[in-house]
Parts: sequence; C-alpha cells; structure tokens
Amino acid sequence: MSGWLSRRFLEMGFMDFKEINVADRALIEHHLRLSNPCVCDFAMHSLFCWRHTYPAYQCVMDGFLVLRLDVEATGEYAYSRPYGEGDFSHIIPHVLDDAAARGETARWFALDDDAIQVIRTMLPHYGIAYHRGFSDYVYSAGALQSLAGKKYQPKRNHLHQFMASYDYRYETLSPAHFPDCVSLLALWQQQYLAHCGLVDDNTLSGLRGESSCIREAFTHYEALGFYGGVLYVGSQLVAFTYGSAISDDTFCTHVEKADENHVGAFTAINQLFAQHLPSRYQYVNRENDMSIQGLRQAKESYHPLFLRHKLLALPLTPDMRQVRQLWLTCFPDDTPSEAEQFLLTRYDGRHALFKRHDGSIVSMLHIVSFHSVAYVFAVATHPHYRRNHLAGQLVAEAVERCRQEGYESVCLIPGNDDLRGWYAGMGFQGSIPVVFHTHDDYCFGTGNPASDKAMILHFHPCPLPDRLVLVE
Repeated sequence: MSGWLSRRFLEMGFMDFKEINVADRALIEHHLRLSNPCVCDFAMHSLFCWRHTYPAYQCVMDGFLVLRLDVEATGEYAYSRPYGEGDFSHIIPHVLDDAAARGETARWFALDDDAIQVIRTMLPHYGIAYHRGFSDYVYSAGALQSLAGKKYQPKRNHLHQFMASYDYRYETLSPAHFPDCVSLLALWQQQYLAHCGLVDDNTLSGLRGESSCIREAFTHYEALGFYGGVLYVGSQLVAFTYGSAISDDTFCTHVEKADENHVGAFTAINQLFAQHLPSRYQYVNRENDMSIQGLRQAKESYHPLFLRHKLLALPLTPDMRQVRQLWLTCFPDDTPSEAEQFLLTRYDGRHALFKRHDGSIVSMLHIVSFHSVAYVFAVATHPHYRRNHLAGQLVAEAVERCRQEGYESVCLIPGNDDLRGWYAGMGFQGSIPVVFHTHDDYCFGTGNPASDKAMILHFHPCPLPDRLVLVE
C-alpha cells in the first residue's frame, strides 16, 4: 500500500497492518520498551524469522504499536495490547473492527495487568486465561552461570563429564560459524527423529519451520541484534546457541542445539554462553516448551525463577458467561481469573449439566475426565433456588451418564462435612486424599491440599483406595 493510501486508511479509522521486516526492528523495540512485556513472542526472532510459519504483522496507530500474530498456526490471529505511552483504550475498538473485517472475533495475547484492566472494563464478555505450553521460562543469569547448590548437582556432573572427556573451546558466534551450525542442526534433527520413533506430519513441519527460521536468523544476524556462542571439540562443532535482548535486564535464548553424541554438550554450551553474556542481563528467558513433555522436563531441570504466563483474552459464549456469574456467586473466594481459566481451557458444554429458570442457569456441575475416573466439579446452585433438589438431580444425572460412558468410578470433593453426609446418601464413600496433576497446575481442589479429601462412587465392587492421583 502506498504511503498516501496508508495515511488515508488510518485517517478513516482503519488499521493498516503490514508484514514485519528487518527495518521495523527499531520501531518495534522502541514501543515494546515503553511497556517492557519481556516475552519471547515479541522478539524480532519470533516476529520476523518465524514469519513463514507464524505470520506476524505490525500497525502503528495514533502513536501506539499493535502486533497481530498467529499464536497456534490455526489461521486464527491474536492481537497484542497497544504499546505506547498513555491511555490506549481508544485503540481497542479499532482492533475489534479489524478482526470483524476479517470475519473473526478479536483475541488478545500476552496481556499485562494494565491491559487486563482495560479489557475487563471495555469487554466484560471476555475471559482471561493462559496456556501452560506458551509460558516462558525465566531464570537467574547468575544461577545459570554458576550452577551452584545441591539442586544443580546433576548439571554439574554432566558438565564435569564433558570437560574431562573433551578438548573443547568456546567462541562467540559469528558468520564464519554459520555453515557448521547448519550442518549441526541437520545432525540434531536426525537424532531427534530417531528418538521420536513414529513421526507425524506436524513434527516434520515443525522441524522444517525451525530450519527456515534459523537460516533467516543467520541471514540477518547482525541487523537483528543477535548474539550467540559456539562450542567446538577439536575441529568439530558440537553445540551452538544464540538469542537477543528483550529488555534492558533480560536476554532471551532463542535457539540451543548440541550433538547428543557428546555427553554434556548441552549443559556446557548453556553455562558457557550464560557466562559470556554482558553483565547487565540479570535474567535469561529460555522461551516456552510448546507442551512437549521432554522439552518441559529439560527446562524445569534448570530451575526457573518463575514462569511468565502469557495471558489471553478470549470471548465467552453466553452459557460460559452465565457459568462465570453463578460460579462467582456461589464461590465468593474465587477470582474471575480462576473461573475463566477453567472455562477457557477445559469447559465443554457436552460435559456441563445445567438447570435453568427462565433461560438462566441456576444450578450446574461439570464432568472432568481423568482417564477411567470422572471428576464432578463446581457443583453449585444459586442461593435463590436452593432447597429445590436441583443439585441432587444434576449429580444423579451425572452419575448415570458416567456409568453409561464406561467410567470405572466417579469422585468429587465435598466442600464441608454437611455436604459429605449429603453425598454419602447418594452412594459416595470415603475420605480419600487426592492429588491432581494437570498441564497448567490448575487447582481442582479446595486450595488447601490438606482438605482435599475425595469421596468416590465405584460402578463395580472395588476396595476404596488409600490415595487418589488424578492425571489429565
């Protein structure tokens, strides 16, 4: 679009989103520094180098930068909050119009507290949640440099094994190393595929996308401000890594690859690179785990200071909005975010049972599957409609449905002793300690592990367990 048309487009109130290119780096980083989001998704490596896999666009409107990006490669786009100085609420309607013009409802990604407050005020029909697989791992730079303390003993063992076994040298990554890095990337991918066993199209597509991204990064390495390191054993490159600054005190490691035939190479490149980072970086963001279990275990093994959850704002259906309202009425200690995390990550209308009055949900429960065990969750009736046996009808319906669907048992956690007696009258037994293992650490219990004592109803004769461990 020509400059004149772009100006006219903005004057008419439309957003002029453009593909992101190398020349946009200064503009994007300037606006992001004003709000300091510190997430990997807004680094130029993600916005530009990954653009063929995850298209990303930028628009500056009235002094505010808005990014539009494909979060999940599904064809549905999400918007960043408007980045700039001052009140940005007047930009929100333009984003909604941009999404509507594309036949979509706006979704918001990586929101901070200021943005959440604006979204909750202007868009009360939206909910806030996060996906654990998108959460960035943030570490202390000093901890990665020293690997001190008992919790890092396994890492130090790998490091010592590498250093004792090989004559190695570390160098700062430069264009002269790029051919060796590309060769090592191909070797690492072969090793990865060998470990995977059965490989699907998504895995192959992801590896091709990563190769394309790394080649783009090498092509524009200096222009995009990347900094990296390489590790050689003799003349053979055995590891490389690189990243970029995402704030004044946080460096983001975008890529780290090593030859698995050299035991300890990953640990060595990790520590040596951290030791060579400029001293102004107090934190290292090592990106997310994409819900890949092996990658999650590897990132957790370095003991992050915290996970930076990227909060999304998504529209709630009319039923979901009614569930939220009933939830907060019946469970006043819960926050909207706690209810919305369930609604936006697990809610399924097919597994939600309701009683309605004049079209409004006045009693509810939700059936959550934990493999062979069905968990009955968030049983609630509006205070004005209690003593009408609505909850009892829903529990009986849920038990029969679970029986028909082939579950071995149904369990729940009563909120108090009176409810425990009430559920006992419906066939539930026991007071069994229960632990939940969920992909996002969502709390299905009372909030106090000592109070999480489940009652269970078996469909076939079976002794009560001493303990329940429910895994999603």
